Amino acid sequence: MSKADNSAVSFCTLPFTHLNTNATGDVRVCCYVERPIGNFHDSDFDSIWHSEFASELRESIFDQTFRFCNKEFCSIAAKGDPNALEDAASKQEIESLRDRYSGRPRPELLSLQHDDSCNLSCPQCRSGLIYADAERQQTLKDIQDEWLKSPIFRSAQRILLSGNGDPFASRVYSDFLHKIKKADFPDLEITILTNGLLLNQARWDSLANAHYAIRHILISVDAASAETYSKVRRGGDFAKLIENLEFVSQLRKSQAIESFAIKFVTSAENFMEMPDFVRLAKRLGCDRVKFQLIVRFNHLSVAEYSAVAIQHPKHPRHSELLAVLKDPILQDDIVKLVNFHSVGEENFSFVEDYEAVMASNNIEVADVDKKENAIDRILYRFLGLVRRVGRRLPTAVKTPLKQVFKRVLTAA
Repeated sequence: MSKADNSAVSFCTLPFTHLNTNATGDVRVCCYVERPIGNFHDSDFDSIWHSEFASELRESIFDQTFRFCNKEFCSIAAKGDPNALEDAASKQEIESLRDRYSGRPRPELLSLQHDDSCNLSCPQCRSGLIYADAERQQTLKDIQDEWLKSPIFRSAQRILLSGNGDPFASRVYSDFLHKIKKADFPDLEITILTNGLLLNQARWDSLANAHYAIRHILISVDAASAETYSKVRRGGDFAKLIENLEFVSQLRKSQAIESFAIKFVTSAENFMEMPDFVRLAKRLGCDRVKFQLIVRFNHLSVAEYSAVAIQHPKHPRHSELLAVLKDPILQDDIVKLVNFHSVGEENFSFVEDYEAVMASNNIEVADVDKKENAIDRILYRFLGLVRRVGRRLPTAVKTPLKQVFKRVLTAA
């Protein structure tokens, strides 16, 4: 996905191979591209894949501007340089890539993140527990049933479940997994991304129909000790997690799955445990341990984000992070550092007196987050009603109606 060491060209395959869904219905090619290429409530996946913005986004990769990408968190986009195309060899390389990737009729990988239901309320991700109510669950299940019949799903090579919420806390995702059949998807590979607390022997056994497809398991942990885990994984049980990690380790050793990895979102709360986390991964026999710098979600104010964004040079513990990164164990072959290229860069508005600011705005931030969740729930009720009575509004009517709903509710 990144550029070769001897090449001046930086290239990302995601706009040509991936689709990501989210809880509002928006469809993206990557979490580092804020603007969606469409919305699955308004259009089918084929139309979204071939949308005007999808084409513009792909062209921004070829012209090396990466103008729609978040260069703070994506190292590939950060390396993009339009001036590189002045070189004949680089221009030829881009044309070769254009021939290889342009015009692909459908994506290879679908990242399903449309249900944010989760058994945890991790501070970096959300302000409280989120579970889809019965109406929203039914709406999403109806949508999934349509997806399973669609060409874009039937031709997908890989599915990631899920980058939002937890696949075992979500009844929507559980319904999806129970409907996967080898006769319909003979070559499908599924990657499970989970917090691991609900993935035990009984749950695994209940998914026997999908065992053939579940090839990779990635577990988000974010800590190497019970004390730190209780801070960064609100509502979690570290002893239960370790027990389930040992179970997944046995799945890997028995070759029931092809890979097992654990993930660590790095912040001021846990960065000191990075070396111990690698040791934990090696003890479990993990194929990969993935470190990723914390990014700001909408529920976090700038002050709250500044308190945990250890990568910023103005953070009071930034020098300690730099020291930890020099630990030789982080050079192990199983370690992957994601978006660490931005360590030490002043690429967002850091609030130095964040404790004082947070004391004055925490209630306001929480209230905004609750209002946005309420808006989404009402929109889903409306869309669910439309689907259940068997009438599909045309996009020309539904899109402006949704926008009016959202404006009215936001102003309320």
